[in-house]
Amino acid sequence: MNLEDALEFANALVFAKSGNHLTDLQQALIEASWSWKRQSYDTIADTYGYAPTYLKHDVGPKLWKLLSEALGERVSKKNFRSAIERRWRTQQ
Repeated sequence: MNLEDALEFANALVFAKSGNHLTDLQQALIEASWSWKRQSYDTIADTYGYAPTYLKHDVGPKLWKLLSEALGERVSKKNFRSAIERRWRTQQ
């Protein structure tokens, strides 16, 4: 599974659960969390022009909660990749 597949799959799962698609900022957080060398919220904030606290305490937690509900397991910035790959394999 590559990043494009992960974004598309996550978006489909979230849409099926909530009726909403991932926002551009939520997708940016997923992209930054995909690599095994995850970017910090500070780095992501600098890249996209947001306050680090906004990402750490608002956007990030809401995204991981949304993905947790969509995947049926606890999802965090650190385990997102493993969680989405696990679910993707069961769908194949």
